[in-house]
Amino acid sequence: MSILLVIAILLVAVLLGVQFVSSNLEEVTLHFQHWSFTTSVVKLAIICVLVGVVIGLLVHLFYSLSGRVQEGRRRRREKRDRDVTGFYRDGRTRLLSHDLKRARTQLQKAQERDPARTDVLLALAELELAEGQLPKAVELWQQVHDANPEEIESQLRMAQAYQDGGHAKEAILALQEVLKIDKDNLRALRTLRDLFVAAERWTDAFELQKRLLKLVAAEAADKEKRMQVCLRYEIALEALRNDQPDRAVSELKELIKQDEEFMPAVVSLGDALKAQGRLAEAVKRWQQGYQQVEQGVFLARIEEAYLAAEDPTSLVSVYRNLLKDRPQDLMLRLYFGRLCLRLEMVDEAMEHLQTVEQAGVDFAMLHILLAEAYRRRQQIPEAVTEYQKALGVDNDAIIGYQCDHCGAEFDQWLGRCNACGDWAGFRLSGQETLSGQETLSGPAVVEGREIHHGERGAAE
Repeated sequence: MSILLVIAILLVAVLLGVQFVSSNLEEVTLHFQHWSFTTSVVKLAIICVLVGVVIGLLVHLFYSLSGRVQEGRRRRREKRDRDVTGFYRDGRTRLLSHDLKRARTQLQKAQERDPARTDVLLALAELELAEGQLPKAVELWQQVHDANPEEIESQLRMAQAYQDGGHAKEAILALQEVLKIDKDNLRALRTLRDLFVAAERWTDAFELQKRLLKLVAAEAADKEKRMQVCLRYEIALEALRNDQPDRAVSELKELIKQDEEFMPAVVSLGDALKAQGRLAEAVKRWQQGYQQVEQGVFLARIEEAYLAAEDPTSLVSVYRNLLKDRPQDLMLRLYFGRLCLRLEMVDEAMEHLQTVEQAGVDFAMLHILLAEAYRRRQQIPEAVTEYQKALGVDNDAIIGYQCDHCGAEFDQWLGRCNACGDWAGFRLSGQETLSGQETLSGPAVVEGREIHHGERGAAE
């Protein structure tokens, strides 16, 4: 059936051709400027068809040859990529194995075949860094970044290398470059914030922290909110150090509203109020803070303030009023006993210190205070016994403070630990030895008594 169809089509084509030729026997003349050409319509049609066929063949030949050339290039490119990938992977493996010499050989082969390949350049930069050649590593990272200004990996690696090498200023610049490209990059924001914290650029760190809070996932929000509180606290302390107590008070009050359990702010608010000349209000804040968390720093602050004002009588009254409400508070008795001894109120000092000792406390500073009280009473054997006890206890002989986060000990209270950099807070050094828990408690109720006549005179 198909053969008959083909024959029919050919017959129709022949008949049409014969009809075309018989109908176009006349001649035509073609003119072009001074040149003319005369031929029949049939010949002209045939010439046109032949020219079209030739042009079509030439176009087909061009595309065929072009395709073969492109295919050859593609195959060579794929082979080169395979070779580069092979050299890169081997070099990377050698680098991870710290076989730096062979790693360099393989990575350089990869670079020779493809000088602009990013992963190879990054690996070479890592190799230079492993060999201690930071400037060469930076040059390679910069080459990657210059080739593609929108990429950030090279800048992140550069910042990390600068940070590890102690070049904080250069690390900050690299991270700022990352944030110009990707303003919401969490890694860059956190690292830059930490660098600002290390440099004590509290305002800059606080501004970055506000941006971080808008980006972090819900499960990390509490941690970042706490960091924001800590940074705001440092801004307030900076104002206090710069003789701006009004600003410090304002910041700290707002901070306490935001997080009333952040005790460093309560301590420092009292400091700021004292700097404003509002001693009574400062003492009230410290008393409230002590009643809330029973941390010795509040008692130490009250003591320092009243003794600096040469007003021991008011200080003794504060302790007595606190003891009326908290007769079982061992820490309160420890501090008050130490104060009484300092004011030559030996009998009352002995009463409070012995109450602490009888509760089972084993604390070097307590034994030294008791020894001093016995010495002033001329009870030398008892004093010697207490000194011997003090020597057998592994603690300092002063009231110090211990970081709740890392356990580092300091002679004075700090808002932020100098050892670990955390704002976890400080407790009395050796507090766990004193009671096995965070606060001192446990003695039987002891009624307060009047200050003896001689002791009152010493206090005044």
